Amino acid sequence: MNQQLVTMAVGLGLSQVARRLDLDTPERLFGIRALYFATNAIIFCLYLYIAARVRRRNDNTILKYVEPKPFSGQTGEPPAVVTTTVRNYDLTEVSKAIRGTFMGIAMTMFMHLWMRFTQPLLVSSLTVWIGLWRSNIVRLYLRGQEGAEDLKRPFKPGGPSFMAGSGPQTDKASIEAAEKANLLYRKEEF
Repeated sequence: MNQQLVTMAVGLGLSQVARRLDLDTPERLFGIRALYFATNAIIFCLYLYIAARVRRRNDNTILKYVEPKPFSGQTGEPPAVVTTTVRNYDLTEVSKAIRGTFMGIAMTMFMHLWMRFTQPLLVSSLTVWIGLWRSNIVRLYLRGQEGAEDLKRPFKPGGPSFMAGSGPQTDKASIEAAEKANLLYRKEEF
């Protein structure tokens, strides 16, 4: 089954369970807030641990790929050729994961503090573990799935199937074509 569908089903199921519970009593509200805070603190610490493991491994293998720019067909800009190391790529992925965690915290806090909803605290305290478990960087550094085919860098986007072709390209022909397109684009600018 699709990962997004499973996460959505778990989230909807948890929100139905949360509706049946009386979450507005002060004791339960404190417990749910503590659970939410503890969950996010643990996840943040896990990402810091992964970043430390990436730095300790210090894999300086060169990684070159073509990263398509969103809406590049409309602006006329060619796709970008990215040259980095595995270490820097993994640290960038950890940074994206931390930013995503903080964005989820901001949205949940807005719904809880401003709109006075308690359910999102409980639901996101539990569904965030599904996202963590399925994260590519967690699969590499915590779960030890180094040889898996879908974990080759650069990671393929995990979006819906209609977006499957929008991932980074690593074949030599695509890289050379993007480099030529970038050179022609720069010449046209001058």
